[in-house]
Amino acid sequence: MVLKHLQHQSQLIRTLLQGGSMTKVYFRTFHDFQFRAAIDISKHSYAIFCVDQTTGEIFEENRSEKDFLEFFRMKSKSVIAMEACATSKYWARRLSELNHEVLLLPPKKCKPFVDGCKSDRNDARGIYRSMESVRPSPRPITLELQQIDTLVALRKFVVKEYVSYTNALRSHLAEYGKAMPKTIKGFENNASICINELEQEGLGAFLIQRLRDMLARYKDLRREEAEYSREINRLTKESRLGQLLRTIPGVGAIVAACALPMLSDPKAFANGREFAAFLGLVPSHTGTGGRTINGKITKRGDRYLRAMLVQGAMAALRQKVKAPWLERLISREPARKKVAVALAARIARVMWAIANTNQPFELRML
Repeated sequence: MVLKHLQHQSQLIRTLLQGGSMTKVYFRTFHDFQFRAAIDISKHSYAIFCVDQTTGEIFEENRSEKDFLEFFRMKSKSVIAMEACATSKYWARRLSELNHEVLLLPPKKCKPFVDGCKSDRNDARGIYRSMESVRPSPRPITLELQQIDTLVALRKFVVKEYVSYTNALRSHLAEYGKAMPKTIKGFENNASICINELEQEGLGAFLIQRLRDMLARYKDLRREEAEYSREINRLTKESRLGQLLRTIPGVGAIVAACALPMLSDPKAFANGREFAAFLGLVPSHTGTGGRTINGKITKRGDRYLRAMLVQGAMAALRQKVKAPWLERLISREPARKKVAVALAARIARVMWAIANTNQPFELRML
């Protein structure tokens, strides 16, 4: 078993070196671990595929939650892979406490390695096969970082909900000739007045009450969003890395909070450009015969963080002091949004550099 494993590694390296150039891949070996294991997790059942690298012995079984932890408690230090799905961060923490190294792998990247029909055991085998070639997701496994990650997700949900209430009220009031100003402040100042005017014009009492209920719910959501923002602001100020990230133009509490879990281990990325590519902020490309054509940005990775970075870049463009390269780009590129995307990509690189060096922002970095 071990001999076949080493032969597979040698063949892969020879394939990568063909043509005299080295292709960069996410290739890992696990010589420091006696056991390699893969787990397909679900609510109540855990499919384990484990291989002893010294003897080649294979263990494959479905276990309950209690037996699942007990199995790994009895094992020496192992490398364990699982899909980055629901509850994976919790189990990653629990297994890390038992001195195991945990890899969280993107589910869609593991799927091609599954052979045969879908089942828990086949999924576990597929995860095992993908361990060497699939890049782990740089997601939080510490409780503090997951708390920040959850607060950002909850705030995002509340913002989405109050925006839907805003749009609904605007459209319903417009049906009665009450057009609202575009700004949030203008909406909040005029919505109640418009509802009172409709009541005086003879609109039914039941409908008036429902519109007032919607407006009250909107105001509650706005207060809730403000509470989330204050807590996120506090947590990022308490974090050393959060403080450093917030010194970058265009990076506030929300952007820093989104990036903290990903940059808690900057070594997960080779460089800043790789982090920008992970967020989908670099151009896609296609080509053949030595000719390469750049296209639109790839839009991979965390969609929310990418959107927040572009919004932050739009704010940074309004600042008076700008980097020389940015001034030149603005002078030749009339499309403001394109400039913002380019700046967002540069900000992502700077964020990685700051996380890697633990040094505050300087204008020359941008």
